[in-house]
Order: sequence, then structure tokens, then C-alpha cells
Amino acid sequence: MKLIIAILIGAGLFFAIRLTYRKFWEEGLSVAIDFPDRMVREGEESRLLEVITNNKWLPLPILQIKFAITRTFRFAKDGGSDVTDQYYRNEYFALRSFERVSRTYPFTCTKRGLFSMRNMDLICKDLFMSEEMYDSVEHSATLLVLPRRIREQEIPTACLRLLGEVVSRVKLQEDPFAFSTIREYQPYDGMGAVNWKVSARMNELMVNTFRTTLQRDVVIVLDLETHTKQMQERVQEALIRVAATLGACLCAEKIPTAFLTNGCDIITKEPAHVLSGAVKLHALTIETALARIDLKLPMPDITGILSDRMRENEHEEIVLISNNRRDDFTDRIRMIRENHGRLNLITAFLKQEAAEDTADFAYPWEIIDE
Repeated sequence: MKLIIAILIGAGLFFAIRLTYRKFWEEGLSVAIDFPDRMVREGEESRLLEVITNNKWLPLPILQIKFAITRTFRFAKDGGSDVTDQYYRNEYFALRSFERVSRTYPFTCTKRGLFSMRNMDLICKDLFMSEEMYDSVEHSATLLVLPRRIREQEIPTACLRLLGEVVSRVKLQEDPFAFSTIREYQPYDGMGAVNWKVSARMNELMVNTFRTTLQRDVVIVLDLETHTKQMQERVQEALIRVAATLGACLCAEKIPTAFLTNGCDIITKEPAHVLSGAVKLHALTIETALARIDLKLPMPDITGILSDRMRENEHEEIVLISNNRRDDFTDRIRMIRENHGRLNLITAFLKQEAAEDTADFAYPWEIIDE
């Protein structure tokens, strides 16, 4: 009889605990997965932070958390993940009553973009490991990865010269009596602007800058249609880096700079664009637009966008960045250039590509793909 009573008590306890876990395992449980760095640059390191709180008296002997994020985040190799089309994370926790656990996972951002984690799955086992409880939780964590800027020593001399010419043309009249500031010498500066006294004191070349009495805007126009389908995505990412680099150079010179492209924004699904701005932080606005371009979305013809812009704004200086070297494209750009005369074409291509068919009026930019 005692044995039967003990068995009944044990069975009752078993089912009571099982029912308790089934009803209360999610009460007081919070799971937060986030990126402490909201914005980083391509090639830099960031962190994934997990914070799990069990704010109740009921312990959770095994809590499994599963979620997926982009595989372009390169984590250190460990046994808690699987990488296929995405990075699948599978974490296990044992939480005591009223316990909070946090873990940090460093990773390297290998590609620019706007990356989000939308949901995660929670799986919990009861004290006897006899039953699994499931739930799918809506959770949003977002990280913006800006495109990498190309190093100055990798910018072709011809393109540096073009940049200097554009800066000189849009700064039409410098007032020699309206001194602005002194900054470091750039390859496109003339030697006449060097402040030799300050340069001697700083032990590096420094130049005087002056306020201008008349200034035009520069528009960076990025064409993401490639010449061929070979290495298409690599070429497109290289073009984006060129646009980011030029935007940073122009904004550093306080040149009013706008941005247009036929690449579409991942959120609005419309061609990305940025209005004109002339401060250094404006380069970040342009890079944000570049980071949010989704290369999988359909792209309109850049010549139509370009023609409309030049008709509406007669006094802007256009810098077009393209990999397209087909005859029909070159002919259309040549016609626009002859009609308006304010168009500068940079033909950017990877070192692995053959670029003998670059237009005679274009500035070639050979990009070292890393």
C-alpha cells in the first residue's frame, strides 16, 4: 500500500511540475538580442549581444534559443552555429530563479548593407526533461554596415586630377581676403595654396582655404548596371565604394554634394537619392544611402535619370560612375555630355576585367578588389 501511495504521490508531483512548466515557463522570461553598434563600416568588427532574464521563481533547466542572421557576419568558429545561406545560431542556457545571463559574440562585417534579425524561436524543457515547450518571438535587431572607403593611394592619378578640376570649377570665385581655415594638403591641391610657415611648423604640407563668393553643386551619379554579368556583384560593390570615396572627398572640401543612383533602397524600393549638403557629416548621409541599396531589386536606366536631372538643374556639375562600356551606353552619355557639357564620366572596373574599350572622354579607375 505504501508503495502505491508513493507511486501516486510521485506521479502527481511529476504531472504537477509538468503542468506548472507548461503554464508558467514564459512568465518573467525576456530574451533580448541586439547589436550595441548601430552603425559600422565594411571590414570592421562589431558585436552581437544576448541578454536572457528569468524573472520568476521557476528555474529553467534548458532554454534553447534559435535565430538566423546574414552569413556576411563572420563569427569566430564554434560549435553553436551553422552557416549555409544564412548564419544560424543555436544557443543553450540553464537559468536559475531570478537570474540574468548575458553573452557577447564578436564578428567581422564582410559586406555593406542594412541587416536585420526579425524573429527567434524559444524551446524550453521542464525539470524532468520530459516535455518541450515552443514559442516563436517577434524580435527586431538592425545593424547598418557602411561601404568601405578606398585608400587615397589606390585612387588613380587621373581621377585625383579630375576631382581637383571639379573642385576648382564649382568654387568659381575664391575671395583671397575671406580666409576660412588651414587643412592638410591633398593631391589635387595646387602648390600656390600651400602655407609654408604652418607647413614648416607642422612638419607636413598644409594649405589655406578661402570662402567662395559663388559655388555650384556637384552630383555624384552611380550607375550599377555592369558591363557583363561576370563578377557582377563584386563589380557593383566596388562601384559603391568608389561613390562613397568621392562623396567623402567632396564633403571634406565643403562642396555642396548630392547623390543619385539607379540602385534601389531596400526599404522604399525606389532609386536611392540624397539632397545636396556641404558639411563633412553629409558624407555619412551619402554612405547610409549607399549601404541601403539592394542589388536584387530591378534597376531603371541611368541615362533617363541623368537626363531628367540635368534638365531640371542647369548649373550642377555631374560626376557619373559606371562600369558600363557598351557602345549604346557610351553613345548616349556622349550625346548628353555634348548637349550639356557638365558631365564627367569615371569608368570603374576591377583589376581582373579587361577595359580596353573605355570611352575616350572617360577617366578610368582600376579598382583593387579585396
